[in-house]
Amino acid sequence: MIKDEFEIFVTVDRNLTYQQNIERLGVTIFVLCAFNNRRDTLKLLIPKIFERIQQGNLQNLIEIH
Repeated sequence: MIKDEFEIFVTVDRNLTYQQNIERLGVTIFVLCAFNNRRDTLKLLIPKIFERIQQGNLQNLIEIH
């Protein structure tokens, strides 16, 4: 199962919540929300992921803008 292998999953799929039972997965999912999915654009969001991890109290789904 996924929860045995991962604690955090990062995606750009904004529809994931409609496709999967997020709570059942048992991982924290970061959804990167940007105006495009180009590497240079998404790279700018990575520090925000680390900030949220350091803050703790991770929910099942976290959108990063």
